[in-house]
Amino acid sequence: MGRKETKKYLEGYRKSMARAQHLRGQMAAFAASAPSISREIEECIKQGGIIEGLIISHSNICQREILLRKYVYGQTIEKIAEELCYSPRHIQRILNTAVETLGARLN
Repeated sequence: MGRKETKKYLEGYRKSMARAQHLRGQMAAFAASAPSISREIEECIKQGGIIEGLIISHSNICQREILLRKYVYGQTIEKIAEELCYSPRHIQRILNTAVETLGARLN
């Protein structure tokens, strides 16, 4: 999987979790369709868990931390750089390497 596709896949974590939260809110209003909404929530949570597990299993601690901050916690490159005392460019390089490594694992 290429870097672009891998990034899109990793961004699916926050999208899946946001969708699950949105659907939970809709469940009360649409009780009749609750079973299908429940199934979709479970699928979203399952997908998020798979992505989070992939990131957590990454062997490089620095890359893992940056992947978590970017794709799970939704931090910007600038915020990550500030908190880890690196330049944004350096964080971007580490992130690019991490994404490429994960992409190779997804193939």
